[in-house]
Amino acid sequence: MLRIRLPAARACAFLFLAAASALHADAPLADPLPDPIAEAPWGITLEPWKRIPASPANQQPPRLNLFRQTPDERFFVNDQRGYLYVIESEAAAPRLYLEVAAHFPQFDWITQDARQTGFSSFAFHPEFADNGIFYTVVSAPATPGTATFAGKRPIPSSGGASRQPSHHDVLLRWQADDPGAPAFSGSVVEVLRIEQPYADHNVGEIAFNPLARKGEADYGILYVATGDGGWVFKQVSPDPQRAAQDLMSPLGKILRIDPEGGEAGEAYTVPPGNPFADEADALPEIWAYGLRNPHRLNWDRVTGGLFAYDIGGDYIEEINLIEPGGNYGWSKREGTFRHEEELVFPLPADDGGFLYPVAQYGHADRNGAISGGFVYRGNAIPELFGYFVYADFTNRDELFASPAAPLNGLGDIETLPVYSLPVFNSQGHRTTLAGIIRGQSGQRTDLRIGRDRNEELYFLNKHNGWIYRVKPGPLRPETRLSTQKIRTGPQAHGFAITVALDAPDAFLSVEWTDPAITLDGPAFGERSSTLRFRYTANPSPGERLLWVNGLEVTVRVADAPAAKKQSWYFDPDNGWIWIDAEFFPSAWFAEYGSWFSVGG
Repeated sequence: MLRIRLPAARACAFLFLAAASALHADAPLADPLPDPIAEAPWGITLEPWKRIPASPANQQPPRLNLFRQTPDERFFVNDQRGYLYVIESEAAAPRLYLEVAAHFPQFDWITQDARQTGFSSFAFHPEFADNGIFYTVVSAPATPGTATFAGKRPIPSSGGASRQPSHHDVLLRWQADDPGAPAFSGSVVEVLRIEQPYADHNVGEIAFNPLARKGEADYGILYVATGDGGWVFKQVSPDPQRAAQDLMSPLGKILRIDPEGGEAGEAYTVPPGNPFADEADALPEIWAYGLRNPHRLNWDRVTGGLFAYDIGGDYIEEINLIEPGGNYGWSKREGTFRHEEELVFPLPADDGGFLYPVAQYGHADRNGAISGGFVYRGNAIPELFGYFVYADFTNRDELFASPAAPLNGLGDIETLPVYSLPVFNSQGHRTTLAGIIRGQSGQRTDLRIGRDRNEELYFLNKHNGWIYRVKPGPLRPETRLSTQKIRTGPQAHGFAITVALDAPDAFLSVEWTDPAITLDGPAFGERSSTLRFRYTANPSPGERLLWVNGLEVTVRVADAPAAKKQSWYFDPDNGWIWIDAEFFPSAWFAEYGSWFSVGG
C-alpha cells in the first residue's frame, strides 16, 4: 500500500512550484485550500429506519456513535451514555442489550454529556458467535484505577496553571454466557487504561480487521485509534503534550494489540509485526503515529487498505491510508501543510519523513470535523461504488465523496478529488443533513456513518435517535460500458474500454486491483471516452477487477499469449467476439457476468 513519488514531469512542476512558494514560506495561509468543491451530479436519499429510545439515565435523545452488524445478521448501536442496543432483524424494534454501568461501576456518569467521553466504541471478536467475546471503550474517573499508560508531563490549563487528568479511557473485554441471547449476561475484565489529560480527543474507534482470515497474522488483532489527548476545546495550544509525535505516548496513534492476553497472565500482548516492537525508545503497541483525532477506522475490502478519518485543527480534515510505522505529521503537519501553533504554511522544500492524506478538505470560513465513513462497496447506489463517502458533522452540514482509486498513482502530497453529495429526504425533496436530523440547515449534525455486512450505508446521529438507511437519490445518470473497442496489442500489452455517460458533467470513478495496470487516459468528467489501460510489466496469469462508475469488468490473463494475428469485434445481439487481423490477445474479459474468450 506504499504511495509513490510523482512521475518525472509532474515532479519537476512540483519542485518549480515549491521553489516559487519558498519566497513566501514564512507567511501563514489564511485559506490553504481555496478551490471550491464541485457538486456531484447525483445524490443520496436518507430513509428513516429505526429509532433508538431516549437514554434511561436522563431521558434525553441518545448520543448514537457506532453501528455494526454481526455475522448472525444482528445490528448493534451504542448510546454514549452507556447503553448498547441490539436490533435482532429487519422487522425487530431496538432493545437494550447491555448497560455498561450495571457491570462496570467506574463508568463515568459525570462526563456523560461532554461530547466525546462516555461509552465511545465497541468491537466484536471475529468468533463472537462461538466465544461470546466483544470489547468496549468507556470513560472512567482518573481515580481510583491505575493507568496502563500514564502521562509523563504536566497538563497545562488556561492561564498557565497545571491540572489533573480529565479521566481514563478503559478497554474492557466482555464475555457473554450465551452469544445469541437477546440481552447480555456474563463477565467483564479490564484490558488496559489510557490516561486522558482533557475531555476531548480520546480513544475513537476500536476495530478488528474484517478481511483477516483465521491463521493469518492479523486475525483477532485489535486496532485502537487514539486522539492526541485534546486541548480543552482551544483553551490551550494544540497538542499541548506534544503527544502525537512522542513514541513513548499512546496518544495520537493507531495501536495494535492482541487483546486476549498471554500465557503469563498479561491482559494483552503485542503481536508480531508491530513496527516498533524491538525499539527501546518507542511503545511496542504503536502501529502508526502523528494523528490528531483519528476517531474512525475501516478497511476497504477491494484494496485491503486501512483508512483513518482524522479530525483536523483549524484548517484541514483528512482521510489517511495507514501504513505500519507511518508518521502522519500532527502537530508539525496538518493536511499537506506545515503546522505551527494554530497556523499553517506551505511545506518546506526539503520536507520529508511524513505521510500525507489521500483526501482532504479545508474549513475556509466554516467549522470542520470529518465524521468518518467508508469506501462504498454496496449494490444499492452504483454511482457511489468505489467512493469514500464521508460527512462533516459540525454546522458545516455537508456530505462528501472521493474516488478511492487509483491510490497507487498518487504522488506524496497529491490528494484525491472531493465532491459534495446532494441530500434528499424520503419524499424526494432536496435538503441537507441538518435539515433531516434537526429540522434546520446549518446546525451541528453530529452525524456518524455505519454499514451492514452487505456494505450498505446507514447514518446515525446524537440528536434525534434515528438511524437512517442510505438509498439512491433521484439524480441518476446512467453509465454504459461497451466492449466494441476492447483490444490488446503486441506493443502495449493493454486494452481499452469505451465508456458513455448520459450526463455531460458526470465524473468517472475508475479503479482496479492490479498495481501493474496503468490508466493512460482520459481526464475525468468527459461525457464519452475511451479508457486506455496498459500493463507496466508482462502480466502474470490470474484475474483482475476493474470498476468504471461502479460497473465491474473482470480481466482474466491467460497462461500464455495466443496467436499474433487476431482482432476483435463485439456482436451485442449474439454475445460473441469475432476475431481476425493483427493483435496479441492474452486476456479474457467479462461484463455483467458473461465471459468472452480472447484467443484462449
